Amino acid sequence: MSETTPPTSSPEPSPPPPLAETPPPRRERSAFKRILTAVFWLLFGLSIAMNVFLVATVGTIALGGQLFAKPLKMDRAVLTKGDMEQVVAVYRVSGVIDQGTVAGFQRFYDAVVDDDNVRAIVLRVNSPGGGVTSSNEVHHMVKRLQEAGKIVVVSMGAVAASGGYMISCSADHILAEPTTITGSIGVIMTWLVLEETLDRIGIQPVVIKSAHADYWKDDASLLRQPDQRQIAHLRDILNQMQEQFEQSVRQGRGDNLQLVLPTEPEPLALPTGLEPLAVGEFAEEIDPDANAPFNGKAYLAADALELGLIDEIGYRQEAIDRAAELAGLDEPHVVAYTHRVSRLARLLLSAERDNPLQQGADLLEDLQTPRIMAIWKVD
Repeated sequence: MSETTPPTSSPEPSPPPPLAETPPPRRERSAFKRILTAVFWLLFGLSIAMNVFLVATVGTIALGGQLFAKPLKMDRAVLTKGDMEQVVAVYRVSGVIDQGTVAGFQRFYDAVVDDDNVRAIVLRVNSPGGGVTSSNEVHHMVKRLQEAGKIVVVSMGAVAASGGYMISCSADHILAEPTTITGSIGVIMTWLVLEETLDRIGIQPVVIKSAHADYWKDDASLLRQPDQRQIAHLRDILNQMQEQFEQSVRQGRGDNLQLVLPTEPEPLALPTGLEPLAVGEFAEEIDPDANAPFNGKAYLAADALELGLIDEIGYRQEAIDRAAELAGLDEPHVVAYTHRVSRLARLLLSAERDNPLQQGADLLEDLQTPRIMAIWKVD
């Protein structure tokens, strides 16, 4: 019996090796995205460069809304040609008096105080006043110009009141136009109290004070009403500033000043049908004209002349003529001094003023900081 050989099974074919995974094709950035990225970095770089240039090269000072470039000198415009050794320097002080005003006047002071050719100065003042300290600093520089031998004459514009009068009162001669408003010799402090408003909208402020300063630190806070003791303290500060203001006026005006002593008040005459109760009550309790002109009242030029606040009613050219006369100049060379501000500085200042974020920050600062002002204003 023959043996049969079992059929041999053929080996199973091995599976093919796995294919290598190919990475997905790399997406190229669109040309638009590349351009957008380049523009972003370009603008960012320009912004950094502009700030560095502003701080390191331009060297500007931004104070109280005025921008002055340190390296630049003052511009001089000849108004009337004359003897170059008989200069009458004309400088304008306008707007609210703040630290920008002080910085500007300091530059003018530096330009003329040691110039022997500048024999007289005409200050053209058109200002309702401003900060007490700023007004006092300008007043001090005016006195130093006089001590340096300069004749100072003030020509008042539309308004030269409160701090505007403070910087004027020591002048050798003061002229005001017929419609000039001046006087308003007084100090005022204002701030807002938002306590009830915050309660209504559900905002609870948190104020933490150091132990020794617990009572007085926020005596002028916008978050709560001050008590009577704190009000009395703040009024005492204002009274001391008022006393300094009055002393400056007395020293500047001397015997020209006509003081009005308190008298028995007369009933206030009101037009028919116009009877505001508060005015009537106050008119019976106080003499509204007592202590003039130190009672905070504003005056037109004619009344200011009668009280001795000014010397003459006249315009700018008459002030220039009077300055030349007082300085003994027979051929005055009249020069107007103004601040030179670069176009870049003007552009930056304009951008700062138009920036809504900066405006919001300024508003918040105004709300949080009490202002002690020598200013003529209507609340």
